[in-house]
Parts: sequence; C-alpha cells; structure tokens
Amino acid sequence: MPTGPIGILPLNEKLSSLAWTTSTSEAKRLLELPNEEFVKELNGALVDYSGHNKIIDGPLNCFSNILNSIPFLASSENFVFPTILSMPNNDRAAFPLSLIHAHDYIGNRLALIGDAAHRIHPMAGLGVNLGWSDVVNLTNTLEIAVKEGGDLGSLIYLKNFDAKSQRKNVPIMTAIDLLNSLFSTNFLPSVFVRSVGVNLLDRLWPAKDLMVQYAS
Repeated sequence: MPTGPIGILPLNEKLSSLAWTTSTSEAKRLLELPNEEFVKELNGALVDYSGHNKIIDGPLNCFSNILNSIPFLASSENFVFPTILSMPNNDRAAFPLSLIHAHDYIGNRLALIGDAAHRIHPMAGLGVNLGWSDVVNLTNTLEIAVKEGGDLGSLIYLKNFDAKSQRKNVPIMTAIDLLNSLFSTNFLPSVFVRSVGVNLLDRLWPAKDLMVQYAS
C-alpha cells in the first residue's frame, strides 16, 4: 500500500487481528466507516494491484521463472489473499506509530520490561512476544540470584538480564522498522528489492521457519 503495509495476524483458523498502517487523515476516515464499508475497503486493499509497476513486473517474472527451474526452490502454489467476512462492532482503534527503545533496561534496583523498555511497529505482532521474552529473561536472572543467595536488585545479576534481552530485541526491532520503511514506499529500487526478498524467502522454508522460531 502507498501509505504503508497491512498486517494480518492469525489467531486461529477463522479469526485474525489486523494492523493497517496509513496516514492520519486516512486512519480517521477508516475509523468512521460502518463495519460493512470498512470490511469492503479492507478486502479491496488486500487485492489492490494499482501500485504494481510494469517496469518491475517483467524482471520479477523472470526471477520467479529462474527460481522455479531450481528443484528445491520451485513453487507450485499460488498465494491467495484471505477474504475478510466480518469484524466485531466497535473493535477498531488508531494510534500513532513509534519506535522507542531504552538505552539501558536496568538502573539502581530497577529493571524495565515490555513497553517500558521498547515499543515497535505492530505490523508483525511481535511487541507482546518481546515483552514476554523480557519476563522470561528477568525471571531466569532472579532465580539465579536467589539460588546463589545474592541481592535481587544487584547490577551484577541485572546486567545479565539487560544483555540477554537487548541481544534479542534490538535485531528484531531494527528488522521490523526496516520492513515497515521498505513496504511504505513506491520507490522502484525498494519495491524490486522487497519483492525479490519476499519471493525468495517464501520458497526457503528452513530460513522462514528459523525466523519464526527466533521471533517467537
């Protein structure tokens, strides 16, 4: 989409959550639409090919044909966009996007976790995952302190939590921010790079599974 990506995050086989990145004025308009009209516009946006460029489509088709000629990269499936049937009443909200990250997650007898330490684009639905990862890291750190009879608030232990959490959070946050920028532009080289990347990643199941496992 010209204003930003649409992220559909499956919750089960029939229910998903949605993150639609757009301009402030467009977000206001979408919020004011009746449910039926919103669902109609959403389904239209999911299959909107108006942003496709013929200059790029040619090389991309050639690239796909090359990949299809490689046995372990060949794809026999055509992606079908999901159809949104309905949504609950009064279940839409808008908020400004922000990327926030604390330089340090710890202080004097203090540890920051979740949104207090970091905030990322909701496109991939990873904010909660990173928060729970912080909880696990902090719990493990405190358990070690208890077993060793140490001070729970000591920086000797909290520094370990800080290092572990930041090693996981920073790469994911950086990647999500780059993806949002990449999917929010119509600049032809960027469009080509993202299209090639998505096409290739979709065929590399081990790499895709590894990314999902790391993010979760």
